[in-house]
Amino acid sequence: MQLWLAVVLAAGVLTAPADVPPVTAPDVGRQAEFAAAAREYGVPESVLLAVGYLESRWDTNGGRPSTAGGYGPMHLVDAFPDDVRAHGEAIIGDALGDPRGDESRPMSATVTQALSRSALRESAAAPPRTTLPEAGRLIGVEPARLRTDPAANIRAGAALLASYQQRPSAEPADWHGAVARYAGTDDPVASRAFADEVFSVMREGAERRTDDGHLVRLAPVSDLPPAGGDPAPPAGTQPGATAPPAADARPKTTAPPADDAQPGTTTPPASPQPSPSASPADPQDEQAEQAEAGLDGWPDGEAGLLAGADADALWETTPKGQSSQAECPSSLTCEWMPAAYKRFGKKKNRDYGNHDHLARKRSVDYIVIHDTEGTYQGIPSLVRNPKYVSWHYTIRSRDGHVAQHVPTNDIAWHAGNWDVNTRSIGIEHEGYLAKGGAWYTEAMYRSSARLVKYLAAKHDIPLNRAHILGHDNVPGTTPQTVAGMHEDPGPYWDWEHYFELMDKPFKAAKDGDSVIIRPSYASHRPRFTGCVAAKPAQACPRTARPPSGCTSRRATPLPW
Repeated sequence: MQLWLAVVLAAGVLTAPADVPPVTAPDVGRQAEFAAAAREYGVPESVLLAVGYLESRWDTNGGRPSTAGGYGPMHLVDAFPDDVRAHGEAIIGDALGDPRGDESRPMSATVTQALSRSALRESAAAPPRTTLPEAGRLIGVEPARLRTDPAANIRAGAALLASYQQRPSAEPADWHGAVARYAGTDDPVASRAFADEVFSVMREGAERRTDDGHLVRLAPVSDLPPAGGDPAPPAGTQPGATAPPAADARPKTTAPPADDAQPGTTTPPASPQPSPSASPADPQDEQAEQAEAGLDGWPDGEAGLLAGADADALWETTPKGQSSQAECPSSLTCEWMPAAYKRFGKKKNRDYGNHDHLARKRSVDYIVIHDTEGTYQGIPSLVRNPKYVSWHYTIRSRDGHVAQHVPTNDIAWHAGNWDVNTRSIGIEHEGYLAKGGAWYTEAMYRSSARLVKYLAAKHDIPLNRAHILGHDNVPGTTPQTVAGMHEDPGPYWDWEHYFELMDKPFKAAKDGDSVIIRPSYASHRPRFTGCVAAKPAQACPRTARPPSGCTSRRATPLPW
């Protein structure tokens, strides 16, 4: 901790919101709490407000965590309890059901669910870096209070931000590096992107009434440096130190297409070749690894690409002539994390995964919004395995970081409906539908809205709820598969705000031929059930709200 901050620190329970929160003036309440914390710890008020806005939009969310485990207006991150991380069935996201949705080649639920459990254990073994305990120590407040007391949460966030600042400064422009460290990621590029977005909020300014009735304003700040520049050091890195290479870094190579590929058809991948560096696996070690990963009981010959396989064999490549550059707007920093594309199984029972390459240009009609039902840490091991499913993009909750896995011209297996898969782009958002986290960060909303707006323009997709779908809007392919329809992104996804960020707010259309129920996300709180697996009829917490445009647990499927 810097000496100047130690001097500042030496100098010095709200209840959950009611259904109808009181209204406060902008110079008292939440606004005053930000101003006082900024003065106390020497942080420019505009910087503190912008960080808080990008994390939580200054809301308290009734003291419940975000989908990334962050609490309060400053989104101080704490570890999820074990029972939340296990998520009941211990199955991540789209492993439930058959995401490929092709009745002519059904996927094995045993395989996908076993992979999901393995990835869940991996993500639980490497939880995200927490900031709430550290922030509590800086101001001498117990962590439990930081979850429920907004004023203490803001003070702790200001102290944490100040601890990242190398030298005191009243100039907002000097705080880019400290803001980047506040993102809480070890990726310097993602940290810089988070700080750039905070500075973007400062340039634009913001004003809104919080979920507990406080009117807060951030006046636009001029004379800020442009986005970009040298990446900030990752969290925990000393100034001048060289950051180690990312663990996910792999050389980009290409694989030749199948010889019999016909124009306008999907091309299954060629049989994988053993890696030169791969060594034969010991049978006993292989059995142990299978038991550890929960792979026992798989059909004969299906465990080879997991147990005892060369790690690089699961990092798959793009087809020849396919660019490995992520498809994103220039205003987003996106990572290329390619999905697997390989054959597996015995010769008489061959299959491939985990997506389809298309030899012709694809027509895209829909963008499907998902949530992962698991943490971001488990995503790489899932999407790189050919026996699992796939989707086009994943967005991290904590900082809005975007990773692309499948080119948008290729068909990912994400919606559980083959017709929709062939005509859609799937975007996963880190989070849980109705367990643990109760809200999504503004950083995630902004990144997702920017990405969807870009993809819609690129593929000529109308920006409306008939074309930007939730996974819960995708119908089952047969009466038998209706029961397996998904319900994400769930009750905490604010569709109204999402479309406002895409400059397409919901409004009545002249001479329209359809009806959408549009209750206020902030105030419409009917009884909502299904959050507790053991007691499905039990009401969800009062902070739960239905998605804008529906008033029941599952939105009505669209009539294809």
